[in-house]
Amino acid sequence: MMKKQPEELKAVLLENFSINGAMPITYTQVQDMMSVIEQRSQVREQRLLDAIQSHYDVQANTHSAAQTNHNINDINANDRTWTWGGRFHPVGEDFRFPKTDCRKLWDLWWDGNALKRYGPYRLLQSFDLSIAADQQILSRAKFVMNKLIEHSGQDRRNIMSLPIKDRDDCFESSFMTLHRTIYPNADVTLIDKRRIGDLSFITLYDQIKKAAKNVP
Repeated sequence: MMKKQPEELKAVLLENFSINGAMPITYTQVQDMMSVIEQRSQVREQRLLDAIQSHYDVQANTHSAAQTNHNINDINANDRTWTWGGRFHPVGEDFRFPKTDCRKLWDLWWDGNALKRYGPYRLLQSFDLSIAADQQILSRAKFVMNKLIEHSGQDRRNIMSLPIKDRDDCFESSFMTLHRTIYPNADVTLIDKRRIGDLSFITLYDQIKKAAKNVP
């Protein structure tokens, strides 16, 4: 009788191999199980690859949206950032909020100070100002600007996107409308348009507050 070759013997043994337990398992069954496991593994791998690709797609879309918002808000890449007090700020620690007129505040609010590389003043927060008195001035500036925007008939995003000439016209119209609410009986035709906005925004703040108290 011819002896079986090692590989043939191995195949016979594996074909009849079983594991005793609650239910015997043959080698063929093990192969089938391994095939199923391999198929499931491939499915999981593909799902993982799809999830990774989806993640990168979301990141790319988010970056694109952020870049679009960046362009819409017209934030100048040359605006500086200062570090003091343990955090980043759009102005230096020695910055003082200007007690300027309404027209100048309007320009600073949207454009900032290019000469000093300050970004739009509308982005300032109270913690960006190292002096408490300036924090109060900023609060009044926000109040006045909110009133001017309210009486402009436009939202902030629209105003930001306006050309400078149109934005200047928007300011003049808004200032005159706001002036009428403060002094409803005043003859606005007597106001020299060349001097519109020359009023200090702090004075305008006081006038708005005073008019509100006089409302019955």
